[in-house]
Amino acid sequence: MTETFSGHGTQEPPGEPRSLQATSARYGAFTDAVVAIAMTLLILPLMELVPEAAEQHLTAGRLLVEHEGQFLAFGLSFVLIGMFWFIHHRVFRADTPHDGRRAVVNLAWMATIVFLPVVTAMTGSSMPTDRVMIALYIGTLALSSWLLLVLTGLELTGRRRAKLVTPDRTLLAAPLAMSLLFTLALALAELAPQVSYFFLFLMVLTGPLRRLLIRFGVRDREGGVGMVEQ
Repeated sequence: MTETFSGHGTQEPPGEPRSLQATSARYGAFTDAVVAIAMTLLILPLMELVPEAAEQHLTAGRLLVEHEGQFLAFGLSFVLIGMFWFIHHRVFRADTPHDGRRAVVNLAWMATIVFLPVVTAMTGSSMPTDRVMIALYIGTLALSSWLLLVLTGLELTGRRRAKLVTPDRTLLAAPLAMSLLFTLALALAELAPQVSYFFLFLMVLTGPLRRLLIRFGVRDREGGVGMVEQ
């Protein structure tokens, strides 16, 4: 999440304190650490199953069968957090001058990522799956994607004001596609809770929807100096 582009587009604008770019780089590193910790926390409920299984003399196969919900919830959330991190990695640049709005939105986005291990543990447990549970899990994913979309817009605006290169004019398309699909999955899951989390398979359409949005003109039309088409 702290990429720079050597040789072009990273020059410090006149009057721009270098400390702002240093702060931005540190904030990116801090975000990376938060995401890594959140992904690690996903495994903790599964770690607690091992001594219990040993006491009950369960085989590995039996452990997987009896707690398949927890293992599936772990795998799903791990992949989804990884997907969020990958997009954030493409969006958040270390040479973009740091500002308050960007910091607040990024902090809110991190809060959704940190909360995901909690709702993942709830989802994989024996708690009944009701509309509130569905709203907590898929709603957190939807909120995270919308915050990532706002962060992308702020990132592009910050780079444009600082006259920095924007390597990819289509950055908005991916978080917008994710936001629309997660919101649709949430609405459908609330209408048909018996299907619930299976609506998350809509996320396989992220790539096709992203390409469709780009075709319909979802891109940064006022990129920074030295804009590179992708």
